[in-house]
Amino acid sequence: MDEQTKEKMKEKAGDWLKKFISKAVATGTLSAAALLVSPFIAVFEALGAVEPAHLFLESIIGEELFEKIKEKLGVKKYSEKDIEEIYELARKDEKVRNMLAELVNELIDEKLLDELGKGSLEAISQAVNELKKELPDIKGRLEKLENEIKEIKKRLEKIEEKVEQLVGPRYLRNEDELIEVLKMGWVKGRKPVVSNKLRKKIEKAVECIKEGEKVCIIGDAGIGKTTALYLACLRLMSEGIKLRVSGIEGEGVLVVDDIGAKSDLLKKLENCRTPVIASARKSEWESPRRWNEVEIEPEDQRPKLREMFISMLKANKVKYTEEAVDEIVKRDPTPVFLSIIAEDFKGKEMDIKDVSRIPKDLYEYIAEVIKDCEDDLAIALLYCVAKTETGWLHSTQLNILRDKLSKYFKGDGEYERLLAEFYGSYGIKHDVWRDLITMDRERVPKDVLSSVEEMDVMKRIRAYDVEELTREACKESLNYIKIMKATDSANLAKRVLENFQDLSEDVFRIALGEKGDKRDFILDVIAIEAPDPFMRIEIDKAERLAYGINAPNAEAVLFGRLSSYYGDLASKDKRFLPDLAGTLNNLGAALCEKGMLDDAVERYEEALKIYRDLASKDKRFLPDLAGTLNNLGNALCEKGMLDDAVERYEEALKIYRDLAEKDEKFLPDLAMTLNNLGNALGKKGLLDDAIDRLEEALKVMEPLSDKPWLWNIISESHIGIALLKRDKKGAAEHLCAALKMLTDGRAPKTYDSEKLLKDCISHLKEIPEELIPEECRKKLIDILHRQS
Repeated sequence: MDEQTKEKMKEKAGDWLKKFISKAVATGTLSAAALLVSPFIAVFEALGAVEPAHLFLESIIGEELFEKIKEKLGVKKYSEKDIEEIYELARKDEKVRNMLAELVNELIDEKLLDELGKGSLEAISQAVNELKKELPDIKGRLEKLENEIKEIKKRLEKIEEKVEQLVGPRYLRNEDELIEVLKMGWVKGRKPVVSNKLRKKIEKAVECIKEGEKVCIIGDAGIGKTTALYLACLRLMSEGIKLRVSGIEGEGVLVVDDIGAKSDLLKKLENCRTPVIASARKSEWESPRRWNEVEIEPEDQRPKLREMFISMLKANKVKYTEEAVDEIVKRDPTPVFLSIIAEDFKGKEMDIKDVSRIPKDLYEYIAEVIKDCEDDLAIALLYCVAKTETGWLHSTQLNILRDKLSKYFKGDGEYERLLAEFYGSYGIKHDVWRDLITMDRERVPKDVLSSVEEMDVMKRIRAYDVEELTREACKESLNYIKIMKATDSANLAKRVLENFQDLSEDVFRIALGEKGDKRDFILDVIAIEAPDPFMRIEIDKAERLAYGINAPNAEAVLFGRLSSYYGDLASKDKRFLPDLAGTLNNLGAALCEKGMLDDAVERYEEALKIYRDLASKDKRFLPDLAGTLNNLGNALCEKGMLDDAVERYEEALKIYRDLAEKDEKFLPDLAMTLNNLGNALGKKGLLDDAIDRLEEALKVMEPLSDKPWLWNIISESHIGIALLKRDKKGAAEHLCAALKMLTDGRAPKTYDSEKLLKDCISHLKEIPEELIPEECRKKLIDILHRQS
């Protein structure tokens, strides 16, 4: 078999294997047997016929070994049904084991692991460990796979660190954002009811945080941990303490809900130097060192259960009897149990007879709600949402998914009664719902679990690749962005990326076609939610996008990814060094915009080093060198490092003088550099030198003064001179000259021109009215009148 044919067959088998592993990871069925045998099955499933599959296997493991394998396994087309049988054979026969291990190394390669992503890597690692325990002699043959997993994990961690640095921590600005993060939408309809005992525990958590410590609120499922976390966070916000929900490093306090299920994050938090407030299920909390624990117990809320339940019933417009309320609060004392009952009776009547039919356990009750639903389509949708990464989907995505599933399941698909609603999205009401509908054997009691497993709809929905169906619905939902409002389109994009990061390229392409706020909102979502090192969109589109957007997070992250991409290329081929330098320069500008001046200076210095080397060999790179010097000077000036800034401006000025002598197209760059240098000298107190540079800039621009698109540069010179002039009349003349240009309809309206106009008006207002020429004074009065 020639290498080209072999590679094509390998690619086909790899595609099938990727889908198989993704599905197994999603359903929690990636066992040692599945890992070892699936590459063998992939060859037959992907190649279809027996003969090409055999030829491919022979090319991988050799003719002699393959003949022995055929003796053991027989000649036929194998499928997923044969996994356990083949694994049993591998347990007994070393040759079969070795052959299967060889295929694992060949097909589960670095490329496939990269495409599967971080979540799958963890599951594959666990399966490898199981395999090593069950078949100890196979350990050495899996070293290649283990090493590849380790390398990719390290690379992903570095990428995540870079992205985190670029995006920066995400801070909560108000209570609405806290409610969204903690999925506490119900507080919009009713206030939490809190007992004195629980209030004291919340106070204890707050005091620990104020002392700079880490605190975890622990308790059983549905006991009210997230509510306690919410109330503690509200208290901290009321005292002016900043809260953030991302970033190991940052200001204020890091907030993490359900940290027990996030072991990777918990490990990273060992290095967190700021306070952390979190919640976790007691059964999943391992009491790490240096953490304070605040445990919520069933009896904490007992005195307030009745009041709490009545507030829930009123919020759901339930007509109730006092006798019914008293009976229910004697049962399961968890707030979630009461909440589910109140929601189940929404708009109905509830008396003591109804109570007698209500199961006494939280999981039992949810199981009854699901079984009594009589809407298989709604249950199927609940299952799909529960199987997503976040447990939330946008309503548009759910409607598309409903259409897809309606071919296979009966019912109206009224998912609204089984899911919680929050700002156009629907999600799992509480983790206990997810535990039950996904049949989590570690969390759900066996008898309750079996009753749900036996439901016909549950048997059937598990036969479908719900992850792929949901992914398709999310991808299709992106087509609706063009008819949505900006905020709603950003929310939809957020749900897509939270659950399917491999769709980041599709979201980028949609963003490219949008304008204004809608585009910038979506790009900021991408910047935060999509951690891919590079989005695999065309480079030229990415660069055009990055130049045009007004979304600092997205701009910084996009240029960061481009620099990473070009860095890899340039390390192998020096022809990509100009691309790398240009992207580093742009990244510096984006970081400046975000106020990350130290990082910006570092990127400019990197670009400068490359451009110096390039310009020493090829004078065509001199304009790039001068431009980078100018940008670096601006960043240093903003940092207050004026001597260093002047030095960079002087070097850029020398280059631009030489360039402008030979080609007048460099005159605007020369004038801009003179402006920058003049402003820096002015800040140093060298007023005469500063005015000389700014007046020279005006002189340089005289031949180009009829070009409206260059009036920003001329206006900046006038405003700079006005600020340095000792006589008010002279300052007024320069400010009026700038005002005339900036308000001329021929001049393009840009962010810079608007900023210059604002500065010009602000300075003119400080000039005595009698010193301002009449025409200019009228224009100023007219502008101020329109603004008011």
